[in-house]
Amino acid sequence: MTSKADQTVRGAGTRRPPTLAEALLQQLREDLIRGRYEAGDPIRVDHVAAASGTSALPVREALRVLMAEGRVQYEAHRGYRVTTLTPDDVEEIFLICGLLEGEALSRGVPSLDQDGIDRIRRALAMLESPPDSASVWDMVSVHQEFHFVPFEYAGLPRVEAELRRLWDHTDHYRPLYLFGDPATVDLMNRDHRAIADACAARDADRAIALLGEHRRRALEAAALDRAAAGEHEGTEG
Repeated sequence: MTSKADQTVRGAGTRRPPTLAEALLQQLREDLIRGRYEAGDPIRVDHVAAASGTSALPVREALRVLMAEGRVQYEAHRGYRVTTLTPDDVEEIFLICGLLEGEALSRGVPSLDQDGIDRIRRALAMLESPPDSASVWDMVSVHQEFHFVPFEYAGLPRVEAELRRLWDHTDHYRPLYLFGDPATVDLMNRDHRAIADACAARDADRAIALLGEHRRRALEAAALDRAAAGEHEGTEG
């Protein structure tokens, strides 16, 4: 059982997108994750096409994927815009994730085999020591790989698919503690190590408790980042 994200763990920075639309998709994802587009900002097809030296067709193909992931919305006469989530929206999504993840872990962790444990350890090693060649999107994929291995072993494909959809909606919050200040990154990696150890011990109850605490820290990190951004805007005004 090997996922696309696991292939990223094995060879981050060595792959090339197979199509122009895929290259644009990865770039737009990274722009969204890095905050180069704010919530509600327009994404103009002609501007992206001109900046990338392409036609509008691959840009629209990439934007359709982002719409399916929930990152972008389209409105007639207004075009494409970055999806806006309020703090309450994010908190509700994390709440739903917690309920689904708890059920998935309760089934998946005891079912992990050595290959699954090895995948978790490989992802953990890359999160702790990212190679220079790894892009932001590589690391977001590795982070999702780390968390989703036990979900895959739960044998609940609809739950897994829904979790992936919800994670896609909130990817731009997770890099706050993947690529933030060193103290926060270190704290999150300590969480990751503890979760990996619980999975290796097939201790589902401990994995669920640790992931709950990890999720709470993520929400706090997102709230602090939004508060800091608000203060910065107020100072500039």
